[in-house]
Amino acid sequence: MGNCFFSENIDSIQEPNKINDVILPLSKQKTLKKIIIVDDVISMAQRMKKYYEMLDYEVTVLCAGSGEECLQLCELHKDIDLIFMDLIMYPMDGYTTAEKILKDPRNNIYVIAMSGLIDAESISRCREMGMLNVFEKPVNYDDVVQRLHKMGLNLK
Repeated sequence: MGNCFFSENIDSIQEPNKINDVILPLSKQKTLKKIIIVDDVISMAQRMKKYYEMLDYEVTVLCAGSGEECLQLCELHKDIDLIFMDLIMYPMDGYTTAEKILKDPRNNIYVIAMSGLIDAESISRCREMGMLNVFEKPVNYDDVVQRLHKMGLNLK
């Protein structure tokens, strides 16, 4: 099962099994109503979506198979709360996609990176870009829900 590396605690990476969770200030905490899962292996995104639907969360989950498709969904749906972003995609990678989303002042979206290749450099890059977290794939869906809740991002 994957680990979650939280960008505010980059120094804790020396102990990969010790995870330090970021807790958002009350003013930034929210109940998630609409999320996008972006992965070029669309079956991975669809499995994650099915899991949350099966648990009857009152959240709309959209899937995108590319960075370009994610940007299109963000244009169509102005009420996106969170994006789970695969970092390694082609032709537009997750870093480029997230940068475009996070730099747009119209967006109030949190981005959490997901990747099977997590190292100090990728964590640092995500942190500098303003991504909230980095989750290592394969993700444990129950763990994701618990960590989101601990951070102040809740599924209803």
